[in-house]
Amino acid sequence: MRGLLDKIEEQLRHLSHELRPTILDDLGLRPALEFLADGVSRRTGLQIVVEGSPGKRLPAATETALYRIVQEALTNVAKHAQATRVSITFARSGRLLRCAIRDDGVGFDVPAVLTRRGSRGLGLSSIQERLHAVGGTLDIIATPRRGTQLIMAVTVEAEGGESDSPRR
Repeated sequence: MRGLLDKIEEQLRHLSHELRPTILDDLGLRPALEFLADGVSRRTGLQIVVEGSPGKRLPAATETALYRIVQEALTNVAKHAQATRVSITFARSGRLLRCAIRDDGVGFDVPAVLTRRGSRGLGLSSIQERLHAVGGTLDIIATPRRGTQLIMAVTVEAEGGESDSPRR
């Protein structure tokens, strides 16, 4: 019985780390996403690159939302896209942060998936909800057999603080 409890405790610890890794607080969004990408790449064989920078530290809620969005997007790519490569690109101009996630997979029919009830499209709905919660927008560009792009835009607080510095 003790062994089972230890195993459950370890699984809960792993799950809580997956939901919000300490590296996100300690080092910032980009290092956390590089760590995530490395883990997904090792598990799936996907070639994943993180490019650009979100710039100065973002509010914790925004960093968490973007981390979870990228996590969900990578899960979707691994499950459905039949892709070999994924890029995660950040560009910041003043208070506007853009993040694009692109894959070279099979693509899909966006309206059909977004209007379908049930489990299909649930990941995209989750992404939209997380973005909405932090005042962001999402554009999805996908063409069957030509890959998918998720393009997000979030208006963030005025710049301040150090780039990718630990939270205190």
